[in-house]
Amino acid sequence: MFKLETVVPVAGECGSVNCCEPFVHEEKHYLAFGTDNGIYVTDLGEEDRRTKKVADKTNVTMCDTIGPYLVVLADKRIMSYSIDALVAVTQSAEASEPKAEELRDKTIEFFRVGSMGDKKVLLMMHKKKKDNVFRTIELAPEGSAEAFKTTRDFFLAGPYPCFDMSFMKSSFALYKSPGFEIMDPTSFKSVTIPQNDDKGLSKDMHKRLKPKDSGLEKPLGIFKANDEEFIICYEANTRLAMISSSRHHSNAWLGLGLFVTKHGDASRGGDDPAEGAKGKVEWTHRVRQIALYASHLFLFGAAAGGVEVRSVASGEVVQTLGLEDEVGGASPAPTKCLWGEGALGAVELYALVENGGQRRIVKVVEVKE
Repeated sequence: MFKLETVVPVAGECGSVNCCEPFVHEEKHYLAFGTDNGIYVTDLGEEDRRTKKVADKTNVTMCDTIGPYLVVLADKRIMSYSIDALVAVTQSAEASEPKAEELRDKTIEFFRVGSMGDKKVLLMMHKKKKDNVFRTIELAPEGSAEAFKTTRDFFLAGPYPCFDMSFMKSSFALYKSPGFEIMDPTSFKSVTIPQNDDKGLSKDMHKRLKPKDSGLEKPLGIFKANDEEFIICYEANTRLAMISSSRHHSNAWLGLGLFVTKHGDASRGGDDPAEGAKGKVEWTHRVRQIALYASHLFLFGAAAGGVEVRSVASGEVVQTLGLEDEVGGASPAPTKCLWGEGALGAVELYALVENGGQRRIVKVVEVKE
């Protein structure tokens, strides 16, 4: 079972909170979070958890750390800040806003930080006409004039969009319409899953997975279910799901998970009813984000009462998670995942809770029985 603990109350002047990133500086714990009007840092070691605005930016939608830098995406421009400089601003009323270093002169759609082999890298993506263009960078050697160096550029030909990506143990997955591109970080060769000829999936499922008129809106994530399997998750195309449910007199499915082997083939009998369709998981609530934490999937937006928690091993619902009367005597639900998405599971999971005019950044905590 899980519960939510408040980490930081969010003041109204902070604007809408979009992302957060916990970090440690000189053995002290901090939380940086990005909003529509800036970057804020909270000293988690202080009793009152004072929050201070450290950079005046708009539409900060992503943030992460790599080495001694906080990287943010603001108005789709990617830039880095020295963590030393950010912390200095929180400790002095006279400190000026730190200088940001722009990492690429392009309109960036998203970025992620992870490991390729024994190196920590940052992967970013921008659009060039219909193509998805990627660049990987890593920390430059000590003493270099620049903080980062470019290590590789590659692209995926259009016309289908790429929404996000996850680093895996020895590869990385690109989330594109309508599936997942698993790429080798050495050769940069890739394979799409599920395969078009995967016999573990029915004709109806293959039809759902076709790019044209797909019943699926976009991939939400790929997550490790066990040592031999992953579960790949999709958001449904609401219009087509409603049409399909009307034709078949059934509840509209608004999301889908498929268990696959580590080689990308459908497992557990796929969606075959004769096999019990044990390789398929469907939900009838709109899901915007999914995170894996402590061997459970957290489906944000899945239920009116809170976050739907499912066992990653079976896909079954085990809990609906809310904040239980902590804010204003009500039971507000977490509205978005702020930190913790990734294929292999998060070390910590943070979310935003909103209730009227009150907002809080909360942390998911596992309750040991």
